[in-house]
Parts: sequence; structure tokens; C-alpha cells
Amino acid sequence: MATPAKGSATLLYVAQEADYGVAPTSGWVSFSSTNLPIGENQGILAPDLIGQGRGAQDPEFDVIEVTGSITLPIGLSECGYWFTFALGPSTVVANSESGWFDHTWVSGKETLPSFSILAKFPDITGNEEALMTGLQVDTMTVSFDPTGRAYLELGVIGKSARRAINTDIGIPATLGDLNRFSQEMSFVEIDNVPLGKVTNVNWPFLNNSEQLRYVGGLGLIGDVLPGLEQLEGQIDCLLHPELESIHEIFSKADDKTEFELEIGFRIPGSPGSTSLLTFRQRRVTLARPAYNIDGPGGIQVGFPFSARDDGTNGTTKIILANQVASYPS
Repeated sequence: MATPAKGSATLLYVAQEADYGVAPTSGWVSFSSTNLPIGENQGILAPDLIGQGRGAQDPEFDVIEVTGSITLPIGLSECGYWFTFALGPSTVVANSESGWFDHTWVSGKETLPSFSILAKFPDITGNEEALMTGLQVDTMTVSFDPTGRAYLELGVIGKSARRAINTDIGIPATLGDLNRFSQEMSFVEIDNVPLGKVTNVNWPFLNNSEQLRYVGGLGLIGDVLPGLEQLEGQIDCLLHPELESIHEIFSKADDKTEFELEIGFRIPGSPGSTSLLTFRQRRVTLARPAYNIDGPGGIQVGFPFSARDDGTNGTTKIILANQVASYPS
């Protein structure tokens, strides 16, 4: 008996494009994902003619839009590809202490790479596939929590998402074990001092990309122009009278004092003395907090924050240490 295609059997590959919207024939890498709802959407324009009666008129279709999101486990090796797509190429330095490589991504680049994704469905006869091209990262979000798994959520826009068969991608590479980060490895620091009693940090980075369409382009996206980047999130803490750092963060919110915010993940026993994944913001200010009194339990205090470009390190800098020598440039 034939069975439908299943996510457990689906094979996923990604590659950076040399030409926007053109799937490359080499450079593909397998990747892991938990959710991949990307597809073409084409709206139907509302009727606008007078004197045609109440009967339904012939449909007129609007332009095709390719949007969606990708939910990814934050792994020690794979996440570097997604940081490249979201922020542009990284710089890399060999770490003599650990024998690993330190990769650094800095936001604010004028152009960003596009990429293609291929989903293969081997449990369907005929080599059924879905090919998505001209993809670019518009938003990138990480939520830091005390427990659970760590995920990277990407909001993407693209040019095309179509059915395909036997796409030529050469021999895809693999980065080996996922080496997944979990929330128990996360940390939060303000001016290099750990911030305690944190219950959640929401870190949403936006490229605010503009989709450009041209006359004669059949309504498809011709180019994507990165807009004014934005990083405005929130730090949630438990209200606690014995926590000195809570008083400090209240003071920073009241005075609008700028500070450095670092959040990230450390794997116990990892080489070197630094964290393996750090999101660093040099210029951060806090808005006044909101109190969340929900029932008889502990009281949460939410501090909205806003990061700004410091002229050298962008609005955000991401530092990743692993055994991967390089990512696409």
C-alpha cells in the first residue's frame, strides 16, 4: 500500500546562490529543521467593475509572493550557514588555544546573500521534490529560556517555490553530528556580569528587507533590498528583593544608561575559555518595565530593550567557535 510523504523521511539541502533566484548545481549542504512552511501565495483581486450584476466575475490574480519561516535547532556547526544568510559573510580566525575556529558575523552589510532550499521526498516514487529559490532572511529570532530545546526561527522571503524532479545538486556535503545546544547551556550578561533570575530573553533581529518588482517581470521579485536593521527584544526577570542585578537593571531603565548585552550558549567541557555561541550587542538601552502579576505565583518584570549600531560592531555581533574551517562567503 502506498503511503504519503512524511517529514521523518524528508531530506533537506541548502546552498548559497551565485545569481539571485538561480539554484546552484554545487555547494549544497544537508541541514536539520523542525518546520519548513515556505510556499507560493497568489491572492485574487477583488472585483472592481460597475454594472456587472451580483454574479461572481472572472477572477483576476495578484502577484506571486513567496514567504514563510524556518524553525531550526541551534547546532554547533549548521547554524553558521544561517548566520551567513542573515548577516552576510563572516570572518574566521584559527584559535591556537582550542584548535577550533572562531567565526564572527557583524550586522549592517549593504548586501546579503540569497540561497536555495531543496526538499526531497524519497518515500514518493518519481523523485518528487520541492525547490525554493531566491530566498533571503528577513527576520531571525532566538528565545532564551531556562529549560527545553534551543531554536532559531527565520522569517524568509523568496522568488520561487515550485515542484521539482531530479534537481542536479551534485554530491551534498554534511557537517557531521548536529551537536545541538539546549536551553540549560544559555547565559545572559550585562557589562560582563551575569544577570540572575532571568526567565526569558526574546532576541528578534530584523533586516526589514524590501521586495523589488519591475515592469515586465511577471510580478516576480527582481531584487531584495535590505532595509534599516532593527533589534528590539525583551528581558523577563523574576522580581526578587535580594537580587542586586535587578536593582541595577531598574536603574539602567530609569536613566536610559547604555550597556553591553551578551547572551548565548556554553557547552560544559568545551575547549577554550569563551562561550561557543555569543550574541553581543554593544549599545543597548532599556525601556521602563512592565509588571506581570498573574495569579498567586512569582511576579515577572519585563524590560523591553533596543540595540543600536556602535559604528564598528554593528547592531549585533555573533561569535561562534567550532571545528568548521569556513562558511560560504
